Amino acid sequence: MQVQEFVVGTPERQALMTTRRARRYQRGSICKSRNGEVWYGKYYPAPGTPQKRVQLGRTSEIDEKRAWVDLDDIVAVLNRNPAHVLGVEPVRRFVEHVYIPQKYENGDWRKGTGQEAEYLFRRSVLPEIGELRCRDLQAEHLRAVLRKLAGTGLSHESVSKVRFAMGDMVKRMVAEGYLISNIAEGLKTPKAARRSDRSRLRRVTLAEYLRAWKVLDERERLAFDLVTFCGLRESEAYGLKNGDLFQPGAIRIERSWYKGEINPTKTNEIREVGVAPEIFERLKAWIAALPDRSNEGWVFPMRANR
Repeated sequence: MQVQEFVVGTPERQALMTTRRARRYQRGSICKSRNGEVWYGKYYPAPGTPQKRVQLGRTSEIDEKRAWVDLDDIVAVLNRNPAHVLGVEPVRRFVEHVYIPQKYENGDWRKGTGQEAEYLFRRSVLPEIGELRCRDLQAEHLRAVLRKLAGTGLSHESVSKVRFAMGDMVKRMVAEGYLISNIAEGLKTPKAARRSDRSRLRRVTLAEYLRAWKVLDERERLAFDLVTFCGLRESEAYGLKNGDLFQPGAIRIERSWYKGEINPTKTNEIREVGVAPEIFERLKAWIAALPDRSNEGWVFPMRANR
């Protein structure tokens, strides 16, 4: 007798398991993360599949009752349809309950990056393909999103960000079993997307720089000069400690400060940056006047009135 083989995670295998195993009503379960800061829900998405865990929200923002309500919304679909298999859920639910939570959980997104990515999905992607079932998603749907954005006059860089985001989303769908193949492979930004003419980019004049210099205090002037002349990101400038000035004319960049949070640099790399002698001497003079002049003290401590 010939034995038919089924690839793990495909709709064929899940359909087979559905016929062999009766689905029972499930409520799922709720638990907290190890640090107690996040609510997680656990449930079985389909017969024959491992238990799935989704992030429901932060404990500081929602209570346990609300976490149960959010989990009930997920498992209610499964309980209404005993033959449910992965891929039937709409793209919107996958993005909001699987993709976005996992990006935060895995540390792929920092706070600022995550906020920008979530806005990108909700503004440009979900309005177009959010109601499609995951398994019905086709490459043409993705190309249509990019063509529409390019037609609105959006820049080539902005459309490329959407292309990358959708490609990453599709990879996660494949990894989770919502899609069989990567339909975003080979996806390209349309030529119709407006490219920036770098020759026409507006450059700051010396007069404009001097006007900015006059309205800033020395604290902001130093940070301004580090960004303008040394290539630091603003978050990296405000993340400097006194000990990062490790030798004359050079500083070490190994952290960033963004909205009150200390994180590694955007590229997760430690690098050394040369500083003009004049700026370096001003930094030394600034540090010499600080209350905390130790290596662990902040070069730009928060103001007392902020």
